[in-house]
Amino acid sequence: LMWADAGLSFDDTLPSNPTEELLPLFDTRQARAAALLELIAAGHADDEFHPEENAFIRQLAAAWDVSEAELARYES
Repeated sequence: LMWADAGLSFDDTLPSNPTEELLPLFDTRQARAAALLELIAAGHADDEFHPEENAFIRQLAAAWDVSEAELARYES
């Protein structure tokens, strides 16, 4: 999803650290909120929100300076 939103080809070789390379592409508050909301929804898709999924979302939120309060609003 993040690759498609960023306009990147699925045929490209995956980067060694996709998170680091993709983070700057979400350069507006709206884009970051949309990405976090999509990831939260994907994490709940199997009715099990795994700790690894939660940690990854929190890592992104921290990198984007999204507060815990704002993230909690996205999760509710």
